[in-house]
Amino acid sequence: MSAVLLSFLPGDIPGLLRRGSPVHWRDEQTPFVVAWIGPWPDADLEDGAIVQAAPCGYGLISIEDTARNFALDLTDATGRAHAAAWGWRKAYPSGVDFTTADDRAVKLLSGALRFEPATPEQIDVLCRLCLRLAGRSHV
Repeated sequence: MSAVLLSFLPGDIPGLLRRGSPVHWRDEQTPFVVAWIGPWPDADLEDGAIVQAAPCGYGLISIEDTARNFALDLTDATGRAHAAAWGWRKAYPSGVDFTTADDRAVKLLSGALRFEPATPEQIDVLCRLCLRLAGRSHV
């Protein structure tokens, strides 16, 4: 296992973020929640999505920016569930009966979908699995 444990996924992975996703904006430590996500009016833009997010518990202010400036927070159970739902669709597009499957990835994804607590090491494995499914390497 790597010395650096990962706990965030890039927000510009297509289909990863959804309304209610717990995110961090750029390098800020303030947690945000995605309020809306949709396509740019100009389809030629690289990001493909604009995200509006509001800080948790900080009134009605919001920020609007491209998906690449947000990161999904996997330390939050909802973030893990959103990542697992995305990963499940990528890894098992035809479906898997995870009640009987014995695969480590299936157990990890199904646990996150059930909002089970996770250790930092399990969060790291989920993050790396999703990065691998997205065709991205980690730094």
